[in-house]
Amino acid sequence: MGAVGGAISAQQSGRAVSASFAEISINSSGWTNLLSSFSNVLVASIQNKTGVQIKLNSDNGVGYVGFIVEDDEQRNYNDLDAGFSMFARSETGNVTLNVEVLHNG
Repeated sequence: MGAVGGAISAQQSGRAVSASFAEISINSSGWTNLLSSFSNVLVASIQNKTGVQIKLNSDNGVGYVGFIVEDDEQRNYNDLDAGFSMFARSETGNVTLNVEVLHNG
């Protein structure tokens, strides 16, 4: 199955806000930046439907500082600052996460 992605645009209160989504492949051998294909992210939602546990890490430079996300669980992040990064890796093997964001533009 190929990767899925898309975008929806809307104008709200004089500010252009877009919603985008993507299926992002991660593995157990390294950290993958989940937000690198998006810009100006305001809100992010990461959904784990993989059947395995994943780790989310907001600071890849210092090792693991983050959260465990079990199968069939979702994490939401609001009021994100410009340049915020979110990294992920799986407990075992290669898996695909669903990532949805709201962003300016």
